[in-house]
Amino acid sequence: RFGCGHDVRRLARALAHLVVRPLDAGEVIRPGERRRFVLMLSAGVDAEIVRRLAEARGSGRATGRGGYVAYLRPTLGAAAAYRWPRLRVEADDVTAEGTHLLVFNVDAYALGLSYAPDARDDDGRLDWVLFPKGGLPASLGELWSVWRGRHLARPGVRHGRARSLRIEAECPAPLQADGDAAGFTSVEIQTHPAALKVVVVP
Repeated sequence: RFGCGHDVRRLARALAHLVVRPLDAGEVIRPGERRRFVLMLSAGVDAEIVRRLAEARGSGRATGRGGYVAYLRPTLGAAAAYRWPRLRVEADDVTAEGTHLLVFNVDAYALGLSYAPDARDDDGRLDWVLFPKGGLPASLGELWSVWRGRHLARPGVRHGRARSLRIEAECPAPLQADGDAAGFTSVEIQTHPAALKVVVVP
């Protein structure tokens, strides 16, 4: 995402010139716990997939291939068993309800999908997208619309930009942050402008 790839020479040149720029970070806040994220956070079915994968790895049940193949069984399990609890989101002065929330500092997601094309990692705010309907057909429709770049215009989809959010659910809903399981709702999300400095790759 930041241009380094596997090119060691480019990375060496970047370190030699040492040009840096600020990068915002987000933070998940719940009583007695704080954790930061750089790319994105979500609440809903994709967080359930991440939670199931983490659980399988922790119990030693996740064996064999890594990469996207490792997500196959958790994805099938989530598709069969996830209950799609309703989420309530307070984003600055906006309140919205839905079933699948994604919050972006950087527009980065699996398979190169672009949920928040206007997200900037240095504006002191987080871009959020909330989908209204649960269930497998709605989820597949969501993915198809994101693939086509038309999801933000879909009926019922809410989106915006905020410095802080609060996420609640009718029953505990899983969270993931930067691809790692991050517990359950309810949580506060805050932005930390220019919290990091990253090396610019020429």
